[in-house]
Amino acid sequence: MVRILVWLLGFLLLFSSIGYAGEIYINLPAYRLYYLENGVVVRDFPIAIGKQVSIFENQVRKTETPQGSFRVVNKVVWPAWYPSSWLKKERGWPDNYVVPGGIENPLGSRWIGLSVPGIGIHGNNDPASIGLAVSLGCIRMYNQDVEDLYKLVLVGDRVKIAYERIDVIRYSDNLYRIGFYPDVYHKGDVSLEDVRFVVERYWFGSLLDDELLEYILEVGYLNVEPRILVNGQEISTMVWEETIYLPIRELARAGNNGIEWKAETREVFWVGKAEPLEGVLYEGRFYVTIDLAQELLSAPFAHSWQVGESHVSQWETWNK
Repeated sequence: MVRILVWLLGFLLLFSSIGYAGEIYINLPAYRLYYLENGVVVRDFPIAIGKQVSIFENQVRKTETPQGSFRVVNKVVWPAWYPSSWLKKERGWPDNYVVPGGIENPLGSRWIGLSVPGIGIHGNNDPASIGLAVSLGCIRMYNQDVEDLYKLVLVGDRVKIAYERIDVIRYSDNLYRIGFYPDVYHKGDVSLEDVRFVVERYWFGSLLDDELLEYILEVGYLNVEPRILVNGQEISTMVWEETIYLPIRELARAGNNGIEWKAETREVFWVGKAEPLEGVLYEGRFYVTIDLAQELLSAPFAHSWQVGESHVSQWETWNK
């Protein structure tokens, strides 16, 4: 009997989509900056963001970090700080007031300028501010973190700044993190339907029932980590355009079945099936979708949900 076990391992993390090579993604309510290569997070960093408003001469000035799609326009080591005219007026500083680069400079050791006037990613001289909404619009980082990011980033790289109270971060083909964050800028509540709308963009979305989505809203985080076992043998996976693919050779070997490769037509056949298989060829391996894999093994998914100390959700499939 062929038995496929798909485990979605979810667990609460204690620490707090979408991209191309060399892209920065910032989610403001998560207080997090992600550096992605080919859509996969390779580094992430805690940040501080702009406070929603500032008071200047009894007037309210909006200073929240702007959202949208931008580019890196310049990079500076130990930048000087040129305060805005309204800030100099508020603080009583002369018009020519400049803070030179150095350890007392609020911009810290590095500046990564964005294609929006006056806004950048930078270090700081107040490490306790990281994780808070306290800046005048810029993104603050620890100095060591911004120095690491500075080495990765190129002028022209894309930067997406979003306000997503629910987001899904891809760390690898086998690890996604779903996060739920506080409403820092008071933009409104998040419902169960909002969570469903976000997660259903991903291949695993339809597997997450309402009880699990409510769990995400309650605890704030869930890791989704697929493991696919056929007859006790783990099958490697590839995710492309949010569809999960399995290598046909591994699938056939574990399922005690055969495949046939016709070199002249470059087609792959599953023994017992007259039509060639639909799939993708990647790095010399032929992959089929998880749905087709279930069809070949005559094993439609049934699912159940359970939670214990390790917060494990388990989906099981049996051969009929």
